[in-house]
Amino acid sequence: MKNKLLLVVFLFVTGIANSQFYKKHGNDKFKFFGVIDLRNTSIEGNNVEYYGLKLGVGNNRLRLGLSYHIFHKNLFSIFTKNDFSMSPRIGNYQVNYQIGSIFTELILYQTSRWELVAPINLGIGLMNLNSESLDLGYLHANKYELDYDKKEEWVESLFVSIKANYRIVKWVGLTGGVGYCQSFSNDDYVKESFSGLFYSFGVKLFFSEFGQLFKSNEYRHKYLWEPNFVKKHEQTEN
Repeated sequence: MKNKLLLVVFLFVTGIANSQFYKKHGNDKFKFFGVIDLRNTSIEGNNVEYYGLKLGVGNNRLRLGLSYHIFHKNLFSIFTKNDFSMSPRIGNYQVNYQIGSIFTELILYQTSRWELVAPINLGIGLMNLNSESLDLGYLHANKYELDYDKKEEWVESLFVSIKANYRIVKWVGLTGGVGYCQSFSNDDYVKESFSGLFYSFGVKLFFSEFGQLFKSNEYRHKYLWEPNFVKKHEQTEN
């Protein structure tokens, strides 16, 4: 386990170091960065989602910060008979799981409207597995015979992905991406079940623009609902 975590930390630090070799931009100062982060996956046929918030600082080459995610049912379960308020059921267990992470986002390509990034998240969270409320007479999951009704443990995780962001207007746009999560646990069932591919899509808020929009009436009037903000900005620069 320790060797694996050392490898993860090495990859994390190496990724940050490599990002420094990107070509420098004219304005490379670090600014506040924040985003709502949603990751969707399927575990044993159950559609689940990691709901999170990422806050940190960044420039035109990379971003660094902290994030917090809650593991819960997929948002689309609101429109089904599956009670969204209850914690998700994975196999024979109901699961409560929250993750705190440090992250970096390597910016691979960026224009005024498009952005291609490679997020790396290294996290740890308390996972609670509980089958008592399900009233099951046996415990069997995948190929594992399990000998506990209840379990609580700290689970480390590594999320690596690639995402594309598109700005519709200055402060809001669309996002989508794919990635892989590797969970680290002494429990083979937990490690296998919570490791796998995930995808993300949805609306993206560019929090870095909010300060300007609130502070400057001129900036707000010019860019709040302006889809041609790239052309307008170029005209202003010229």
